[in-house]
Amino acid sequence: MLFVSIMPSFAATTYNSQVSYAMEPSIVANKTLTREKTSQIESEIATLNNCHIDTSIIKKVNVTEKGNEYILNYKNIDEKVTIKSNDNENVTIIVSDGKKSNTISFTKDGSIILDGYKVQVSQVNETDMNIAKTIWKGKKSLTPYGNLKPSDYNRYLTSGKQNIALGKALNALTITALSSIIGSLHPYLGITVSLAGVAKGVYDVLVAVNPRTEYLGCKYTTYIAGAYDYKYINKFYANRQCTGRYRQELSYEHFIIY
Repeated sequence: MLFVSIMPSFAATTYNSQVSYAMEPSIVANKTLTREKTSQIESEIATLNNCHIDTSIIKKVNVTEKGNEYILNYKNIDEKVTIKSNDNENVTIIVSDGKKSNTISFTKDGSIILDGYKVQVSQVNETDMNIAKTIWKGKKSLTPYGNLKPSDYNRYLTSGKQNIALGKALNALTITALSSIIGSLHPYLGITVSLAGVAKGVYDVLVAVNPRTEYLGCKYTTYIAGAYDYKYINKFYANRQCTGRYRQELSYEHFIIY
């Protein structure tokens, strides 16, 4: 449901959202939000979702002549996201929390360009991945599949490690930027749910460890419940060696036979 706040004529029109983005034309200051504008906002929200940007925490949308501004609320932090460009090859967004700003480009080949630097994510060894790629399809989430409980995943399978070269200090990143980068790691790759909570938790812990670090490490251990369900215990570190204090997060994967 969308709630309207009427603003002076010189200001942008603002929509406060609390539930959903299945938008319908709305009346704002005696003017109708056209179906074309409604469709544009819905399309942009879908684009942001595909970039691991949590649209469920959008608290308002400012409609301006320069474009739509999506205000994301990470508990005590608001970040403004705008789509700078979107074509068949790249999506580029600008994110600002009022103190720092990031320009993030998502390329067709899956690369992330952060403020002009290509974020480097180390590859996963084939032994750490599902090798029967033509037979299995995995669906990742942040909660156990079906009626499974976290404790049901009690059989050790394997472990792995990935490193991320950010190209700039961690404390220069917005939460939105970090969320998108975490989505490129093996335990989260392809996930279709929000990583906002994961990113906020990782940021808060690691920026306290080393705010100037330009590297993140992720060490994950995989446990299974039967043949089709994986649990990843993911430990994030403020260095490439994966040593010292860490932030732990869980993710899950359910496999389906083709």
